[in-house]
Amino acid sequence: MFCVRKIELNASAPNLPVTLIPKETLADLAQAGHLLENAEAQAQALILQAEVQCKKMLEQASVEFWQRANAQLLRWDLERQAMSDNVEHIAASITQAAVRTLLDEATPAQRITVLLKHLLASQVPAVKGCLLCNPQDRTAVEHWLHQHSYVPWALRCKDEVTALALILETDEGDFHIDWQSTLGTLLPTPPS
Repeated sequence: MFCVRKIELNASAPNLPVTLIPKETLADLAQAGHLLENAEAQAQALILQAEVQCKKMLEQASVEFWQRANAQLLRWDLERQAMSDNVEHIAASITQAAVRTLLDEATPAQRITVLLKHLLASQVPAVKGCLLCNPQDRTAVEHWLHQHSYVPWALRCKDEVTALALILETDEGDFHIDWQSTLGTLLPTPPS
């Protein structure tokens, strides 16, 4: 009843390639697949780690850049302020030198006129008094007093009064004015 028969696969087709895959090869293939998955997972982890590190480095570089930029901007601002202060000082010095040159070029008569105007401006209203001057300045003072006849000052010359200086003697006291002190008031020496 039961008959045992044997089928030989290789016997009927000796030239056909073997289509059966050995069990070891399948096991190796499965192991290779697991290795590839592990390698891919490790690669993804390394990529994420590199991206995080890259972001941190970019943030650090940005912070360092702005720190250096702010420091440079502060230095430029300080330099600009120093230049501005220096320009202001130089401009004041140049202006003062120009005014001093103009005043130095004034004739003695012009200088006496300036002193008389300044003296008159300090005596409002004009106070009766005796105006003392150096004999060298007499002509200029007489000319000015002639033009300003309303001024109640009598002229008297004294050798003791230095040139380009005036003294007004009044009942209220004596008022002294001279060219050098007036220049010092108009053009103070700038601090170095």
